[in-house]
Amino acid sequence: VPGSPGTVDGTVATARLTYPFGMAFDAAGDLYVVDRADHTLRKLDRSGQLRTVVGAGSPPGIRLGELPAG
Repeated sequence: VPGSPGTVDGTVATARLTYPFGMAFDAAGDLYVVDRADHTLRKLDRSGQLRTVVGAGSPPGIRLGELPAG
């Protein structure tokens, strides 16, 4: 449901964040977003795909993915 909170990967039309807090761009122009409520680091690439890079959502946990270079 658009506008609903959660940890859902997908396109910008279907992906969900709960409490986006910090953001930074990498050298390739991809946007990294910290979701404070779901304890995740998310990556929004230039094609419009949002995916979880680190974290497992709620409840807090660790799930390692591809980390940015550098």
